[in-house]
This record gives sequence, C-alpha cells and structure tokens, in this order.
Amino acid sequence: MESKGFFSVNDQLLQVIEDSPKLTKEQEQALVAETGKLSISYVRDLCKHAARRSVTQLVHGVQYLLFWLLEKIYEKQQRDRNHFREKIATQLAAFLRFLQKQSAGLFNVDAPMPRYLWMPVHQELAPLLQKGKKFVLEQTEQELVSIIQTVYNSTTTQPTPSYRQAVYWQKLTEILVLNNTHPDNEHTKCVYTLLRFNFNHSLFVQYVFSCYVQAIGIAETAKMHWQQALQHINRVIPETGLVLLHDEEDCKRTLLKMIRNEMNADVFSKEAENMLQQNLPYQYNLTVAQLAILFRLQTDTGILQTGNITEMLRYLAAHAVTSRADAIGAKSLYNNYHQPDRASLQIMMEYNSRMRSVLKTLLDKAG
Repeated sequence: MESKGFFSVNDQLLQVIEDSPKLTKEQEQALVAETGKLSISYVRDLCKHAARRSVTQLVHGVQYLLFWLLEKIYEKQQRDRNHFREKIATQLAAFLRFLQKQSAGLFNVDAPMPRYLWMPVHQELAPLLQKGKKFVLEQTEQELVSIIQTVYNSTTTQPTPSYRQAVYWQKLTEILVLNNTHPDNEHTKCVYTLLRFNFNHSLFVQYVFSCYVQAIGIAETAKMHWQQALQHINRVIPETGLVLLHDEEDCKRTLLKMIRNEMNADVFSKEAENMLQQNLPYQYNLTVAQLAILFRLQTDTGILQTGNITEMLRYLAAHAVTSRADAIGAKSLYNNYHQPDRASLQIMMEYNSRMRSVLKTLLDKAG
C-alpha cells in the first residue's frame, strides 16, 4: 500500500479514536500498518513544506496533533481499555519520539508531554520522591524533602510537565538516587545537587538563603560568614542545559545577588555607624536650663539671629546634647529659654566671669 500523507492518516485515526466507524480486523491491521509508516509520511510532507519554508510550522503542527491524539487515546483507555487503541498509541508514541529526535532544533520542548508518555515516567519517579519512603531523601532534612515534593507536584501536574521538565526530573532523580548510595552528609549533597541542577524555584532559593541566615549566629563575624557563603555558591558548577523553570532567573545567580546584598548591607551599616560617630553633635557641659540661658544670651545680644524663636529652639534641641542627657526636649528648652531659673542664672554668671577672664588674657597676648 502506498503511504499516505500524515494529515490524511490523522483523519482516519481521529475517527477510530472516537469509535466511529467500526473497523474489521483487516481494516484495523491496515491502519496499524499505516500508522507504523507515519515517519515516511512525515518526511514526504516535510519536503513539501520545506519548499514553502514552513518546516517549523509543520513540526509544531504535527507535534500538537500527536499530543491531542495520544491524550484522546489515554482518556479512552482509562474508561475502556482496548487492545487496538493500545497498538495505535504505541505507534504514535514511537513516531513522536522519531519527530523529537529528527527535529531537535525545531521540536517544542516546552510543550506539554502527553499523559500516555508521562504517566509511566511519573510512576517511577513519584515513589523516589515520596515522603517516608526509604529512597532518595531518606536522610535529608524534612523541610527540604517537603520543598522538593511540593515543587515536583506543582511542575508536573498542569496536567503534565513539558518535555524539558520531564527530562530534568528524570536526570535529577537519577543523580539523587546515586548520591544515596553514599549517605554521608546527605543533606549537604542534596542541596548542592539541586544547585548544580539549577533548581530555581523560589521555595528552594529561599530555603538555602535561610540556612545561611540561621548559621550566622555561630560565625566569627558576619562579614566572614557571607564571604564564605559567597565562596560556597561560587564553587557550584551548573549542569549544562538543565533548568527547572525555564522563564525564571538562574538559581546560582539569584543566591549570589542575595548574599552580595547582605555583604553590602553589612558594609553600609558599618559606614553609617562610623558616620554617626563622626557626626555626633558637640556636647555642652551644661544642663538644659543652663543651655537655654546660653542661647538666650546669644539671641538677645544679636550673636544668633532668627525670625522664629520656637523653630530655632526646636532645631537646637535636635542637634545638641548636654553633659546629663543624650537628647534634649524642645519643650523643656523652650520653657527654660523664656523662664530661666535663678540657680541656673547664677551659674551662667560664673561662666560669664570665666569668659571675660579668657577674653582679657587673649587681649593681652594680642598686644
């Protein structure tokens, strides 16, 4: 029988999947044989489309139809298992693998994988990542186990993962199983494996960062702690071409940014602390009441000029300290400015005498 074009065979397959019309055994065998030749039909269509420069459109179109046909078969088989449909599905799955291999540069690896192909893989992977099972993560910290399970469920049930994610989970699980044959320091190995495999889900990134934050209490200094953390992450050599979430930022890069932010914050806090120490206001060896009289003397004699006494006192209160207080209340300064007490006035008279004596000495020296 001459091989038909792919899309004409697709019409026949659709009718069969929908159980209409009923086929004889001979017709079923002929259709199974025709399905087995889909790769030839595809190549013929490919040549026609290549002439029209629409190869990518053909590949994606065929890929979508195969996904749709296999999904239909999967749903039918769940309700009513049929040996003939199983044969058709096997042939379609083989052709899909052929398409993926032969059209690697054009095949959409971010498209969802048919459940017919994904579910057998899922049935192998799920037990290895299941809580309580003595497999991959037996000795790993339970919080990390929970994160891996949560991320696995969220990235593989929409309703299926993409081809890229399916390959990712297979390779990741394989290396985790391998690590489990040497269980020493299992938690650390698991974290570094996830970093190498660019496990760039926000739950994992935040978990790793929080581990470093919690460990800062036992570090000699915060600066040394974050420098060591930076070195740890920098030593990770990512696996080429592997990423959990294709549209999210690289896991290693994100952590490096977060650690550098902490290092910058530490430097900034030290600079701010030094700045505050350098910019502390001059300390007056006076009480608030005595300081109020000093400012009153300066304004009344014209040394200080202001159009608003209240605002001036508020500013002076915010930028001065006394021998008895690190902070001056603006209201207290205001009250003592307008109503100085006798004892403070007498003390300031004494300071005034001292100042006159100093001025006289300086005058004598000036000749």
